[in-house]
Amino acid sequence: AGFWALALYATRPDAAATPGAGWATHLWDAFRSRAFVYHGVVSLRHGIGLLATLLLPLAVLRACRAPASPLVMLAAVFVVTYYPVAGASPVHLARYMTPLTPLAALLIAHLLVTATERLRGPLRVALLTGAVALVCAEPLGNAVRADAIAARTDTRVLASAWMAMHLPPAARVAQVGGSIVPTMGEPVLPPGMRKVVVPPGVTDLTTLGVTHVVTQEHPLPFSELDPVQMAALAPRLVPLARFSPWTDATVDVVPD
Repeated sequence: AGFWALALYATRPDAAATPGAGWATHLWDAFRSRAFVYHGVVSLRHGIGLLATLLLPLAVLRACRAPASPLVMLAAVFVVTYYPVAGASPVHLARYMTPLTPLAALLIAHLLVTATERLRGPLRVALLTGAVALVCAEPLGNAVRADAIAARTDTRVLASAWMAMHLPPAARVAQVGGSIVPTMGEPVLPPGMRKVVVPPGVTDLTTLGVTHVVTQEHPLPFSELDPVQMAALAPRLVPLARFSPWTDATVDVVPD
């Protein structure tokens, strides 16, 4: 418990206020390093959509003011309790708002239903249908786009297939690029090819018998290249292929 409290809530060194600063500066630096704003403008904004994010505070107020079922009241209490708890952490991860997603849907549904309760007949049905469609349009579109991205072939699979087609069967391949989870970013080598482990910082690949090098990196700090090592290796490496998930052209083969 102590470890997780430190990992999730301790102020990071780069966010600490300048020694000797006033209490207001310390308070502001502590606030801006936390995820209060992030979860509003990023996590919820892109998770449940802009309209739903704007309606959620109104939905919470409506649940507290209008007669509501115990379930709706409990949902409102959880939202106003959980959001500050998650926002107080300096860890900016959108998934911390996942528990609010079904409760946000429940509260917004309650808001829309109670806001139109004085109407009757087809008019109310039409307004409710239109309101629900507006609220759901953006998150539905995001979900479809996320599925389309997830359906793309993983770049590790693409790299393995490319090596099977273009590299000699007995190639000795060094895979360079650090990861907090060992081998997480490495493509599987085709049968017959041998993986060569390159110690950190080593730049002489000739003595290791390396014939080809695979690098892996990501904008997030989960898979990084050693800049010093790559600077030394780069003059002796000839780019053959690049696989990227960010563009439709996932393979960029350099002519022989």
